[in-house]
Order: sequence, then structure tokens, then C-alpha cells
Amino acid sequence: MTMKNSKNKSLILVLVLLAALAGALVLVNSNQETRRGAYFSDTNVRVLPDTVSATLGQEIPFELRVETANGAKVSTVDAKVCYGNGLAIEGTATDKIDLNKEAFTQVIEARVDQAAHCVRIIAISTGILPENLKSGSVKLATIRFKAVSQTSGKVEMVAASTTVGGYNPAAGATDTSIRVTTSYTASYTIGAGGGNEDDNCSGSKPADRCDDPKMLQINAQCYAGTTEWDFNDQLCDSAGRREVCSGINYCCPSAGGDWTTDMTACGGNVEPTVPDTEPTSPPTGDDSVLNFKIAYRNLASDAKCYENWPLKLIVMGGGVTRVYTNVSVSPDPANPRIMNGSIVLNGFTAKNGVAVFFKNSKSLQNKYGKDNQTEAYNRAGGELTLTNSASSSPVYDFTNYPLMPGDVVSQDGEVQDGLVNGIDFAYMKSKVVTHQTVNAGEYLQADLDGNCQLNSADVTVFKRTLEEKQGQLY
Repeated sequence: MTMKNSKNKSLILVLVLLAALAGALVLVNSNQETRRGAYFSDTNVRVLPDTVSATLGQEIPFELRVETANGAKVSTVDAKVCYGNGLAIEGTATDKIDLNKEAFTQVIEARVDQAAHCVRIIAISTGILPENLKSGSVKLATIRFKAVSQTSGKVEMVAASTTVGGYNPAAGATDTSIRVTTSYTASYTIGAGGGNEDDNCSGSKPADRCDDPKMLQINAQCYAGTTEWDFNDQLCDSAGRREVCSGINYCCPSAGGDWTTDMTACGGNVEPTVPDTEPTSPPTGDDSVLNFKIAYRNLASDAKCYENWPLKLIVMGGGVTRVYTNVSVSPDPANPRIMNGSIVLNGFTAKNGVAVFFKNSKSLQNKYGKDNQTEAYNRAGGELTLTNSASSSPVYDFTNYPLMPGDVVSQDGEVQDGLVNGIDFAYMKSKVVTHQTVNAGEYLQADLDGNCQLNSADVTVFKRTLEEKQGQLY
């Protein structure tokens, strides 16, 4: 009897433990589902057309789409697109990717991995109100491949390696993840042909059409399965946009405007004004004097093109704000990577509780409120004390919190907007591939490390500043 009771108790204990384990699993699953709540919607990704038949030498366009549910609006896509044998991307990825400018404003990155037969595309929408973002079936871009061998295969947007961000109309949150659930692939078959992509279209390849001020028609292509030449239409839909038509540079000065050959409307090659190096004139009256030392972050060891970067100064104190441009600085004799300056603050007489803001033509704006500052001064006002004499006003050392390069352009062209973002990154990527080099003391807007040349090191410097994103404003 005692043994039977013992067995019954053991059985009850086992059942209790199993129930507790099941409850724990339910709780864990519930927590997992809560974490999944970061995805406010699902989306499919799709490559179109579903099937393609082509011949050798033809260019084959494939359209990339995301298809959102629940009214989710798309603002960013980071897509990995892989393709089989027989296809090739000739030239750079940027040359063969046509972004859908109705939904996205900027390609941040377009890179081909020839060995893996994959392309990475990062596209964003900037300057578009959330309610104007696209939802449902949204075209990302068209990739134009070349048929190079007789075979068959697939083109796929890899779901596990593709991320989509967007706007949740129900919660009003932006940059929220949209889960990629299913990828629909496209298949292709490449047969024998004459080896000339133009064989199926009438006549020779037509020249670019540049006579319509609203739309340039460039780079005509003869696509598989068609008999008519198809132009790549370029609308003047973004301020500062540049295109080449029949070998001539064109500029779009404003969205919805007319293309023009006047490149100064897009900033042209006009560089910022270099500050003169004349010494500051003696103070007059009770104007305050600021003596300072400042540094630029991530200068190269062989930097020789940073001393004349235009410097802007804002001073605040006593309820007065003044702005000074083209502030003169000179290398410190003991350490040329430190810049010394002394400026008479014309029209500014505050002596106590002063704060200053510095930025150069490539940096975010830093606020300085005390001597030997080592990090952001996240308080209103400042603690600086000035006099009206260069000889008696303190020399403030701001070198331990150097200016951070990266704010090089804005959506409106080669002017700064106080942000480090995808627009700056796209500009940097487009410039560094040129590997342009200038003489010591000359100026390149994308030369962030000051070594007088454009290369991948400048992009590395840029990425280090990305974590800051925005200059200090108060």
C-alpha cells in the first residue's frame, strides 16, 4: 500500500512538472512573439517578369518589387539579388540599375559580387512625407543583365538577406522593420543567337534625345522580346541631379524644373571660398576677442590639404548671437595638426557665459562651452569668459573634441545641411572611385582625411561620423 501511494505521488509530481514546463514554453513563445512585434507588417519580394526567353548578346531587364501588407509604406530597402549562370552585369552596378524615382530618391549602395553572382542594392526615400511613401506593390528598381552564354537559371531577391523599412500608418512610426516572408523568383532561358543584342530591333542604335527640357532620353536599349528601341528616360525630378546626354553634362536645378547645361545651377565645380590668411585687425571699442585652438578628426598622417578648409563660427552670449564666416586659422608651430585662431567678434560684446559653435566646410557643427572640452556640451549656454583684448583673453583649447567630417552635401546639391546621412554617403561613394589627386594646399570636397586625394580611406572616415548624424544646434 505504501509503495502504491509512493508511485501515485511520483506520477502526480511528474504531471505537475510537465504542466509547469508547458507553461514556461508558452511564456517563452509569448515573449518571442512580443519581440517579433518589431515587425509591424509583412512583405513579399518579387522579380518580374516571371519567365524570360532571350538570345546571346541581348540585354535582359528584371524588375525588383516589394509587396507590402496592411497598408505599410516603404521608405528603405536593402536587397540582395542573386542570379544564375549565363547572366552578367557589364560595367558598374550603378550603370545597370535604374532606380524607381517615384518611390525612392537615392541609391546608397550598389555593389556586384561577380564571384557569388549577387548584387546588393540599398535605396532610401528622403524628403518625402510619410503619407506620400508608396505601399502595396512597390517597384524598387530594374537591373539590366547581359545574356552571355546559353543556359537557364533564376534571378532571386534573397529573403533572408533583404531588409525593408517603412512607415506604419496605424502607429505613425517611421523606420520600422517590415518582415520579408516570401521571395518569388524569375526564371530565364538563353538560346543561341547572332551575338548582337541589336538584331531584333530595326535600324542602328539611336542617339540620345536631349531636346525635351523636362526629360532626357539616353542610352537606348534593345531588350529581349521587343522590336523597338527603349530609351532610359531621365526626368528633372530632384534638385542637384546630374545626367549626361549625348556627351553633354546636364543639371536639374529644381524638382519639376527644366534640365540645363548651366552646371553652376547644381553647384558645378565651384568650391567653397577659402578663408584669407590676413591677421585679424585690432579690436575696436568693447568687442570681445576669442582666442582658440581647434582640431579636425581623423586627418591622415600625410595630410597636406586641410589648412584652408573654410571655417564658420557662431557665438552666443548675453542674449546675442553672431555668425562669422571664413574665420582665419593657422597651423600650430609645435603641432601643425592643431589650428590656432584669434578673432575679433565685431558686434559681440558679451564677456561671460559665452558658448561658441564651429564647423568647417566638411564637418558637423560642434558646440564648445568650456575649456579642454572632451565631449558634446549638452547644456544650454556656455561657460567661456572673454575680454576685449587678444593679449588678455584666454586661449581656449577645443582640440580634445575635434570637428567630425562627413556633412559634405545636401539634397539640394553641394551645400551642407547639418546632417550626415545617405545623401552624403552616396556623394562620397561617387567621388572616391575617381581617385582624384590634387597638389598640397588645394581643395577636394570629398577629401575628408586631408591627404589631397580621394580613396576608400575617406569613406572609412565618413562612416566613423555616421554615429553622430547631426550637428549641435543649441
